Amino acid sequence: MSNNKILNSLYIITICGLGGFAAWDNFFNYKKTNTGLDYKIVAKGDKNTECKEGQFIFFEKTISFNDVVLFSSNDNPDYPLAIPFSELKNLNFDGEQFEALNLLTKKGEVGIFKVKIDKIINPASIPMLNKKFNLKLDQNSELTLTLKVEDFVGKDKIFEKIQDYRNKKREELNKKTKMQMNKDVEIITKYLKDNKIENFKVTESGLHYVVKVEGDGEVVKEGNTVFIDYVGKDLITGKIFDSSIESVAKEANIFHEQKKYEPLTITMSKNSGLIEGFAEGIFLMKKNSEATLYIPSSLAYGPSGIPGIIAPSANLIFEIKIVDIK
Repeated sequence: MSNNKILNSLYIITICGLGGFAAWDNFFNYKKTNTGLDYKIVAKGDKNTECKEGQFIFFEKTISFNDVVLFSSNDNPDYPLAIPFSELKNLNFDGEQFEALNLLTKKGEVGIFKVKIDKIINPASIPMLNKKFNLKLDQNSELTLTLKVEDFVGKDKIFEKIQDYRNKKREELNKKTKMQMNKDVEIITKYLKDNKIENFKVTESGLHYVVKVEGDGEVVKEGNTVFIDYVGKDLITGKIFDSSIESVAKEANIFHEQKKYEPLTITMSKNSGLIEGFAEGIFLMKKNSEATLYIPSSLAYGPSGIPGIIAPSANLIFEIKIVDIK
């Protein structure tokens, strides 16, 4: 990707929440730039607020494939997207996001663009995206890029704007997370009551769990390599979506020839890549422990879920066994 160096510069700072604009895609006809970039302007913006030399453009960005959102900078309030207007004019790469952004000059203006995947995403990340979102992306895939000009800010106000943005977005996310957690806990509590499960414990984060076999020795610690057998299913439907056990996968019709059915092996750390509720549960276990984890969606895959596998805001159940700890 020709703008990798630019994307890593201090000028690019990351944002967004443009899911609503994506719904407009069918109501406007695409136009084409001289370089072949397909685009449509779906919101005109304020004609009295064009960006000036010396200002930064704050903008929002969403990248999607069909109806699946691959990236939205609303998900990470610590990195608003901003770039100096003077720099933008020199970053007019054919068919890339900066050519797209050059077409938006007014505050509030929104554009939708069709962009080749290698123009906006490192091709090396395609397998990870396919696994995460249950897709079949390849190097010829076309993505939808939605951009909105959020504001224009002078150089003397840039850091104040960044801090204000971060505070606002964190407050919004915290409020949404708290509301969702309350809803999740209510659903899990009802499930436990309806199924007459009484010997459960609840952590401060909201994870509910039942230890079926206590196990031996000390609990898992950071740095331990843990071998885990597991079965994951939706709390409401009971449908199994993943397992390390071949017989379970076959019975649930989720068996894959390419997958190795053996205990999950992972070195426990803050960056282990496990969903929060699953990782927290593992740290409560000992060697030979067996437990059931009831994980709120806020500690699992959140409002996005995994398309085709896990529903948005799904509460999950994991049956786990700690086979070994090293």
